[in-house]
Amino acid sequence: MIDTIRLRIVGETVMHCNGCEQAVKMSLSQLEGMKTVKADHTTQLVEATVDTVRTDQDAIMERLGFIGYQTQSV
Repeated sequence: MIDTIRLRIVGETVMHCNGCEQAVKMSLSQLEGMKTVKADHTTQLVEATVDTVRTDQDAIMERLGFIGYQTQSV
């Protein structure tokens, strides 16, 4: 099943620029089942369209945590 997951970057480490957005997109695109990723450093929002059979919100949050971002559901 295809679903859209929306997260907000919170905490001390946030996205500051287009390079940060690209790092988020590149990291998440490596997850199995990831269809599309949008990241916006001005709003600190990450939107991912995923195949929920192959990946889930926890895996996305874990991956973002691995690259230094704390997240919460929107």
